[in-house]
Amino acid sequence: FFIIILQSVFHIFIIRSVQSVWYNTPQSGDGSQGGVSSVYAEPSWQKSSSQANSVITAQGSGRGTPDIAAVGANMYIWITSSNGTSGWQELWGTSIASPLAAGVIAVMDYYRGSNYGFIDPLVYQLGQAEVNGSYASAKPFYFVANGSNGMFSAQNGYSLVVGWGSINAYNFVLASENIVSHTYTVTFTESGLPSGTTWSVTLAGTTKSSSTNTITFSEPNGSYSFSVGSVSGYTASPSSGTVTVNGANVNQAITF
Repeated sequence: FFIIILQSVFHIFIIRSVQSVWYNTPQSGDGSQGGVSSVYAEPSWQKSSSQANSVITAQGSGRGTPDIAAVGANMYIWITSSNGTSGWQELWGTSIASPLAAGVIAVMDYYRGSNYGFIDPLVYQLGQAEVNGSYASAKPFYFVANGSNGMFSAQNGYSLVVGWGSINAYNFVLASENIVSHTYTVTFTESGLPSGTTWSVTLAGTTKSSSTNTITFSEPNGSYSFSVGSVSGYTASPSSGTVTVNGANVNQAITF
């Protein structure tokens, strides 16, 4: 599972900056591409965005690509090789766009406590909210509304040439604060059972079992009821109770 990234070129002007579709004609093979898959079905998170869904279904009934965009042309990086030579190297296409976007998302995920997980549903939720005007002063995306790739044109919002455009990392994190919660580990550790004995714990309606001495859950801040499943010939203490997550991992001992 990954975000499909295609490119936009970043033009810098003295007064303002805009992002435009990178496209060098079909013959050259360079530039942003996109469309609707004839193999993979449109996923739920695209259907849940009214704008993305309308753009996609106007062209077909499959997975729309891309999801986001990143700089894809006129980029130079300094490379040092294993033999000691070094110099500037021009990169274009996904060779630069993919690592740039992956790095941005990795930094955002680290800041958020590594709780983004599969990020596509969040991308489409925030993109649609920005279209609806929810983030007028702190927009999570730079919508790319200039240019086309010969088949599809960019627009304000989602398009089949640059997706939702490029991510504004700071604003994206701020926008996601109210959607994605930090989660913490809740670990139940048993003692008293013979090695290999299966036992179980139900926490907040979810039941997990194990034949080791630990059972682990992941929960955001809050108070959660738990109960320990019965094991023939043994009594658990405590057999039920409440654990409270408050910005830190929680450990609960269970004695049989």
